[in-house]
Amino acid sequence: MKLNLVKLLIVAFIFPVNTMFIHSQESLSKGIKCHMTVTPLNQDVSSASGTTSFDVIADVEWTVISDQTWCTVTPSGTGDGTITAAYQANTGFVPRVATITVTGQVVGDIVVTVTQDEIISISYSGYPWCPSEGVKEVSLSGSSGGTFSALPEGLDIDPITGAISPGSSESGSYTVKYTLEKSEGKRVVEAFADAAIYPGVIPQIYIKWDDVLICSNVGDLFTGYQWFNGTAPITGADAQFYLTSKVPGIYTVEATDRNGCKAMSNELKMGDPISVLIYPNPVKSSFRISFNDVPTGSTCIKIINSSGTEVMNLRTEKSDFEFFEEITTSNLDKGFYVVKIVVSDIYLYMGKILVIK
Repeated sequence: MKLNLVKLLIVAFIFPVNTMFIHSQESLSKGIKCHMTVTPLNQDVSSASGTTSFDVIADVEWTVISDQTWCTVTPSGTGDGTITAAYQANTGFVPRVATITVTGQVVGDIVVTVTQDEIISISYSGYPWCPSEGVKEVSLSGSSGGTFSALPEGLDIDPITGAISPGSSESGSYTVKYTLEKSEGKRVVEAFADAAIYPGVIPQIYIKWDDVLICSNVGDLFTGYQWFNGTAPITGADAQFYLTSKVPGIYTVEATDRNGCKAMSNELKMGDPISVLIYPNPVKSSFRISFNDVPTGSTCIKIINSSGTEVMNLRTEKSDFEFFEEITTSNLDKGFYVVKIVVSDIYLYMGKILVIK
């Protein structure tokens, strides 16, 4: 009797009543071995509404239930079959999971899941942006960890954070894309946003009549001005023109364009006229005048002696960025002279020359 009891215990240890695998279950019922298998373990689906399915291989009757109202399933079946899971669109910014329990007669339960992606949105506020504005951050709703890109090329965007730098970007309109890989790269979730940057225009200032500063405004692009001497704004100096009264300093203007963008101009140093290259110096027979600058047009070259008397007045043309002119000294006496060049009756350039015989 003891020997038979030992054999019975050994058999019970080797063959328990229920043996459960990852996707299948088996049992003995009335001496008949029953089984049920459900595959796959999980179905990953997008945030949009749709259906997915699980395969059932079984020789028993089975029932199915979902723990989520947004995911409905085939209620029951017998033997081999298919479980159809219909899911609604996910309008939230986090993934969600529906747990589906398949119960087979005798063999027990098998649990599978439907994992649905969240929706993701990105946006930028306040665009179009001026080039002078600081870094613009993205507003992200949904899972982080994706990458950012933009089309067309020319937008300075951080691929990890989505931050945009207007100052180092080209002007224009862009579409920003955020891409998040799911299921180890098998699927991706994407979101899109618009961004735009205004054209950047740098104002140019020139000097007229030795003490009037002028901000160029071709096409009436600029609508506002603020003049500076050094880093200090000049009170009341808010017009296109500014009379310096020959007060020394380094002058600039901050101009506001029609888009509301502000930009700082080039610098002009008062007290020291814009200098030109005069060579050779001292000179015997002739000398050359050379300088590079933007203004073009009718050009007057005046030579003034040490007594302040104008002794030479030449008319020519500045047609390009670079200006070059050679002048003879045959009619000049020995001594120091001031050379003044005026372009388009506005822009003044000065230099000095020593004539020797």
